[in-house]
Amino acid sequence: GGGGGGGGGGEQKAAGAALLARLDATRAARRGLSVLSGPCLITDGGSCATSPNYPSNYPANQGCTIIGLPPVGLDVVAFDVEGDADTTWDYDEDGESTNDCPYARLVVSGVKYCGTSGPAGVVPSAGTMTWDTSGGWGGPASGGPGW
Repeated sequence: GGGGGGGGGGEQKAAGAALLARLDATRAARRGLSVLSGPCLITDGGSCATSPNYPSNYPANQGCTIIGLPPVGLDVVAFDVEGDADTTWDYDEDGESTNDCPYARLVVSGVKYCGTSGPAGVVPSAGTMTWDTSGGWGGPASGGPGW
């Protein structure tokens, strides 16, 4: 025998996997944010992340990775990062000349943020975000208030 019962096992496995994912997200949210590498800061009992020295200017040639972001839209309180001064040239050759962030950038879910428009409402797909002030083709960042 044993052939009966159809797809019930698959549905149970899927429900179990969804429950496990939800539990993992809840555990991560309880743990709060943490800095995997670099000089970024975690404040407010692990619920808020800032660039180094915030609200003073951030330093050049530094970066960090923040982990433990829960899968909910980000609440951006302040964001002021050196933007793209020359919006006529597509430095990173992605087809969009206004998003290059040649000096400093915060990357969430693969999207770069600079200028004064941060990732408000963005859901971090991998639970991480990275900060980079090394500049690349624009040269190192000269510093700004950050986030």
